[in-house]
Amino acid sequence: MSVGVLEDIVSALGLRAVAYVVYAVVSEDGVKYLVVDNGEKVEKLEKFMDYCIREAFEDPKYGFETLEKPYIIWTYDEYMEKWRNLDGKIVVFVEEDKDLKVSAIDAFASIIDKSLKKPFPPPEDWFKDVFLSTLLMVVKVVDAVGEGGTITRDKLGEVVGRVIYEEQLSILVDLLRERGIEVKG
Repeated sequence: MSVGVLEDIVSALGLRAVAYVVYAVVSEDGVKYLVVDNGEKVEKLEKFMDYCIREAFEDPKYGFETLEKPYIIWTYDEYMEKWRNLDGKIVVFVEEDKDLKVSAIDAFASIIDKSLKKPFPPPEDWFKDVFLSTLLMVVKVVDAVGEGGTITRDKLGEVVGRVIYEEQLSILVDLLRERGIEVKG
């Protein structure tokens, strides 16, 4: 257990930036290059990602290609030194792009905020459980309808079952759309 990891990263980057990182890492396959302002933020983001996010990429049951490390975290200065080698790579400017208008980012921000208010289990454990269960819902739907398929909202509810937070449904719909699955109704 790594108590304080969620609080530390939210205080360093802000709630919306942390939510954006989570969304950016799970919305597309492949290694992401995450760029933040300074070394302290790199260290805190590394701890958060290793504790809360990395497991999703180490176990194929979460629906991602198995990657030893699905993200590389750099300071802006490191990025400026190495940007020429990133042709075709996914670069995420965490603090600059945090205000993108995506409902899944709003939903992740809300879930992180609610997790921080939970007295038990520790907030990072609560968030990690909600995060991983959301990814498992995506896998269930993809298995039920296939890549590029269509599903109604009623059928979606039947396939995924109970959700912990209503916001998970918004994340689910956005992640399914990224996988070519349309949710109707």
